Amino acid sequence: MNKLKAQQWMSQALDGELSARRRQRLEQWLAAHPEDRVLWDQWQQIGSQLRAAVEAVPPLRSSAQAWAGIRAELDDQKAAAGAWTWFGGRSAAWAGSLAALLIIATGVWWWSFYTPTPVSTAVAEVDRTQVEWIDTDIESAMPVVYTDAGTGLTVIWVSFDEEKREDNGYAG
Repeated sequence: MNKLKAQQWMSQALDGELSARRRQRLEQWLAAHPEDRVLWDQWQQIGSQLRAAVEAVPPLRSSAQAWAGIRAELDDQKAAAGAWTWFGGRSAAWAGSLAALLIIATGVWWWSFYTPTPVSTAVAEVDRTQVEWIDTDIESAMPVVYTDAGTGLTVIWVSFDEEKREDNGYAG
């Protein structure tokens, strides 16, 4: 037997799962190995403490008794709070009315803020950038001008042939 097997058998013995023959071999091992005997004694002590703690726990109530206790506690809390409870009282009506008013106000603001008016449309048309000419010293350059759909910005992009650029003396 090795140390790992001895520890496995000690665990089984504590759980009551070790046969009498193996239990006797375990006792022989523990007599020959004092460090494992100390571990065995510690495990037995912890097991005794756990069993004592389990026995000290009061027995569980049935689910019907538990629900009856919960209902009684809720009824006591409701009676103590009076008519100003969130569920079933005036506070719920006020909270619902306030939430509805907030939703309506947000909708009106959103509609007024994001609905284009003739003035805002005209300003948008006036602010539009117009590119009339692109000048570059790069031969074979091909300018591309477009308005980005996502941002509305005017994009100027100059593409060129890399080989012709190096042939004409541009380093890069």
